[in-house]
Amino acid sequence: MTRAQIMLKHAHDRISKREVTKEYRTVVLGAGSMIQSAGLAQALAYFSSKNDEAPYRQLLEDLESSPAIGSGSLLTKAASVESAEYMRLTRMVIEQVLYLKRIAIAFYTEKKSNA
Repeated sequence: MTRAQIMLKHAHDRISKREVTKEYRTVVLGAGSMIQSAGLAQALAYFSSKNDEAPYRQLLEDLESSPAIGSGSLLTKAASVESAEYMRLTRMVIEQVLYLKRIAIAFYTEKKSNA
């Protein structure tokens, strides 16, 4: 399997097992641009600071459990690697976020109110 296939399968396996909430969808939709604008370490630090909120915790768990990225704390990795590895890790995380975003959009169903 290619790296893209591994990431897509991981995203599907993680998201298909739970209900995609509007909050998770919103977080994952903005995660890629946040990483690109603020930097990987800063975005991960922000997500970690919001760890008591379910969507951010789920996103971090989804990213940290990705077989293409590797196991362990992404924030620790991002803070301790050399610049070339940091750029590679950033590309990998953004790519995984892309697949999480695509699957979240596919599985999200908006709840209709009866009002």
